[in-house]
Amino acid sequence: MLGASGPGAGTASSGGAATANAPESGGGSPRGAENAQASSLTVDGGSLYFKNTRLLPVPSYVFRSVGGEARDPQAFSLTPRLSINSVDGALVTTQFQYPLSERLPGLTLSADIGVSARIGLRGGLSLEAPTRFGSFTLNGRLNDIVTSQLTNRIALDREPEITFASRILPLFTLPGGHRAGIRFTTGVGRFSEHLIGENGDDDTQTNATRQQAGVRFTTRANGLDGPYLDLFARAANYRPTGDNFRVAGLEVGYSGTLFKRVRGQFSYRASSVSGQTPFRFDRVEIRRELRSTFDVEVTPRYLVPIDLRYDLSRRRLRDQRFGVLRSYKTFAYGVTYQTARRELKLELRRGF
Repeated sequence: MLGASGPGAGTASSGGAATANAPESGGGSPRGAENAQASSLTVDGGSLYFKNTRLLPVPSYVFRSVGGEARDPQAFSLTPRLSINSVDGALVTTQFQYPLSERLPGLTLSADIGVSARIGLRGGLSLEAPTRFGSFTLNGRLNDIVTSQLTNRIALDREPEITFASRILPLFTLPGGHRAGIRFTTGVGRFSEHLIGENGDDDTQTNATRQQAGVRFTTRANGLDGPYLDLFARAANYRPTGDNFRVAGLEVGYSGTLFKRVRGQFSYRASSVSGQTPFRFDRVEIRRELRSTFDVEVTPRYLVPIDLRYDLSRRRLRDQRFGVLRSYKTFAYGVTYQTARRELKLELRRGF
């Protein structure tokens, strides 16, 4: 069966990745050196097994700087990911992160590096600077992988892009301890978008500078399970095309335990769109949808992730994702398949 071995195979990062549509936390106070150790733990020495046969390792390495009094441990982690899809053929990606400040959270350098069999290098660098008001991020990417659209034919150059996301500002408390809040975002960047053909060649290319601002109201500012309501709006303009694009909408649903051994989210989302955008990556592909994203705990060790997106306007499923993951409580790994992108992926999920 699927399994893991090696020293530290049962440890994982305490940071963890957020699940789809999860509320985003904002900012945070710096932690002292006595608490920094827990935040730098990473999965170490894991391997993918099938029937006691070692298929491939899932390595993660930790480096800590030495010297300097009262300085938090510095770390970078390396966790290669492998996917096979109709556009890249084979795609290997990895992520590198290195804190540049003496306090956590602080100025952080990140590198998302990918190598595609058909396209070549994909990814780039980002620099994130948290403040008491929110986070500033500077991105520079080449053939960036766009995951927000149903197609994987989009390759995006960010030349560069700077964004700001405020902290969630608390508004009021709802029954059950739920908290309502609001978040503001803004950004400006120059983009070059390529639509990749079946053989890896570029069919079209669009170049423009985008300025945009957005706002989101949510009733799940503190991330509690239960019913929720999100209201959102975004406005963007593009130069030199002169296009303007506006999106406003709502999402209502339930997040948490759905049934025994089934945990996830079910939601209805509706978007109103006006104007136009020159970019494919900026469009709203499904304007009215029902979406269910959940994990089925088949056994205490195995999860089956399922993600279904139903287009109410076209009256059909637009995307499906399913797979099998081996759970280790704080992290899990396995394989998933997404139908719309025709992509088989080795997935490592952290932050359970």
